[in-house]
Amino acid sequence: MRIRYFFKIVRNKKKIFLPLIMGFFLLGLLMIANELFDVSRLILSPSSPPSQIVWTDLISGLIMLILVAVTTLIVLYKQTEKIVKIEKDLYNERAFQYKLIEKAPVFFVAINQDGKTRFINQTMLNALGYQKHEVLKKDYLQQFVPDKQHDMLKKIFSNLQQKGSPTHNENIILTKDKQELWIRWYGQPIYNKNNEYLYLIGVGVNITQQKKSEQELDSQLQINNLLLNTSPVGIAIMDKEGKTVYANKLAEKILGISRDEIKDRDYNDENWKITDLEGNPFPEEQLPFNLVKKHHKSFYGIEHAIKWPDGRMVFLSINASPILDDNGSFQGGVFSLTDITDQKIKEKEREMLFYLEREQSNLINMEQQMALNLISNKDFLSKLNQVLKFVSKIVSHNGADIALLEGDSLRVIAIYGYKDKSCRDMVKNLRQNLNKFPIEKEAVTAKKPVIVSDVHKDPRWEIVKSLEWIRSSAKIPFTFEGKVLGTLGLVSEKPHAFNNSNIKKIESFVHGIAIAIHNYQNYSNLQKTKDDIILAMTRIVETRDPYTAGHQEGVANLGTAIAIKMGLSNEKIEAVKIASLVHDIGKISIPSEISNKPSRLNEIEYNLVKNHPKLGYEILKGISFTYPIAEIVHQHHEKIDGSGYPRGLKEEEIMIEARIICVADVYEAMASHRPYRPALGIKAAEEELLKNKGILYDSEVVDACIKVCQNEQMVKLYNN
Repeated sequence: MRIRYFFKIVRNKKKIFLPLIMGFFLLGLLMIANELFDVSRLILSPSSPPSQIVWTDLISGLIMLILVAVTTLIVLYKQTEKIVKIEKDLYNERAFQYKLIEKAPVFFVAINQDGKTRFINQTMLNALGYQKHEVLKKDYLQQFVPDKQHDMLKKIFSNLQQKGSPTHNENIILTKDKQELWIRWYGQPIYNKNNEYLYLIGVGVNITQQKKSEQELDSQLQINNLLLNTSPVGIAIMDKEGKTVYANKLAEKILGISRDEIKDRDYNDENWKITDLEGNPFPEEQLPFNLVKKHHKSFYGIEHAIKWPDGRMVFLSINASPILDDNGSFQGGVFSLTDITDQKIKEKEREMLFYLEREQSNLINMEQQMALNLISNKDFLSKLNQVLKFVSKIVSHNGADIALLEGDSLRVIAIYGYKDKSCRDMVKNLRQNLNKFPIEKEAVTAKKPVIVSDVHKDPRWEIVKSLEWIRSSAKIPFTFEGKVLGTLGLVSEKPHAFNNSNIKKIESFVHGIAIAIHNYQNYSNLQKTKDDIILAMTRIVETRDPYTAGHQEGVANLGTAIAIKMGLSNEKIEAVKIASLVHDIGKISIPSEISNKPSRLNEIEYNLVKNHPKLGYEILKGISFTYPIAEIVHQHHEKIDGSGYPRGLKEEEIMIEARIICVADVYEAMASHRPYRPALGIKAAEEELLKNKGILYDSEVVDACIKVCQNEQMVKLYNN
């Protein structure tokens, strides 16, 4: 009932309760009542009994105060508990931070205004080998920094105090045992509320190992640079844009410009032009840089040239490798340069030599065809036209003719070119009186070619209507046994078309023409027999090689005598005789400067000479002989041990006729004079045959040869 009454009183409108609050916490309630005076009466007049309302109010107020006190105590307890927890957390946080600073893998140090150590973390102490009591309040510079760096650090400390901005630097500090450590410091000055400087905080990272690595790297770079500069190839490095960022000394030498001039150059630089080895533009997609940039792999042996404005060319062989980052992205390339200029020049020389040899071979083949045509075909005049066609393949011209010397005049008997039929008819019907044609007269009289570089400027040339287009001319006389038989004429619509060099190329043709015309004249006048043809063929070779004049007849005489001594059939004896007379016909293709050379032949020249049996076979195989003359000629340099040429035949593979000619050829050659030596004599020839009897030469043939040569008449013949 009292509780219900209490709440009734509380609800009484005569009372007001106000909350007491501090911050965010409730401290209690403040009651304001209009019956408070009743309480005072009770206190002042205790003899007067209080009214029921007064006692009730008093009791309710006390209860309220108790409730407020209890509530306040609870709130204060909770607040205190929170404050304790916060302080504990703050302590733990500070302890963690302190521990973090102490154990952090970096150095922490605080230096007072007077330069003494205020704080140093354990990591730094451990690295330096000190205890805290050994370093605190000690002069930092004197204890840790080498003397040589004192001034530098004092200046840094002063700047920090004045400017107040963070800074960083690298310097050496000393351990307790005086070992040097390289530290990278980050410094920050600390100020109070009045902006007064208090101390300096430094955070350092031990970079000693990094410095050692840098020193090792510098050393390695020096070694690498030394290796690069002593490399047997040029080295260049380009960035991802294709700019040259490095070139070693050999690259400078190869390119002929300094490293500074090479730097930052690319393929599009106007100061150089990239070409192929022939001087043509080099395909851009095949450039070494573009290849490694596109494919991200190495390429080897890329050949191109660099052409400079002054015309100088450098030929290069390049190996290229890409530089890729960890993600495989292209960052540039490394290129090795090998100067192949000398190599390419030598290759060009070899190619030119090969070309000349091939041209010589072609010339020889054409000479063979010409000789074969002139000898084997009765339609002689038409074949002379073919000869002129052969000449056009060697010396470029617009017209050629062959004229026979008849008394004091030249009569054209063969013609080729001359643009059209009317011109050919005019030349063909032209009979040149030497007294009226001074150029032709000079060629015939001097027996030497006469070249007119520009006929329009030469008063000796008579310009004929329809032949005004002729600008240059050459007249080449052909002779047989010192007698001029006629001329080979060449004309061109271009001035300066002929010179001694290209005229020299057709000397062999001119000799062949002379012999062919000589034979033609004999055919026309005497109707020579087949023996005459063979003799003419013999003279073809001997005309080219006057040192061996009579050699083939000598071999024929000795070979025939050997065949008779051996008791061979008349057919074989005749075959030996005919084959001996033409066994060197293949030498018609050998240039006269080789066949007449007054010294020993070099390898190339000797190989040309060794080819004459085969060439002789090619010439003779189309002629219808009663005997296998062509095959005998083909085999006459074979040896029974297989060491001969051109096919390396052995023993019975070689025809007996060829074995006889081989022995007779050796004997006659050694007993006769040669351009590069005098005659060796009969005794030397016999010694050679006996020494190689059964090895190189057929034993039976050698025995027969020795017996024949012991005959007084043969000895007398060779002595003479």
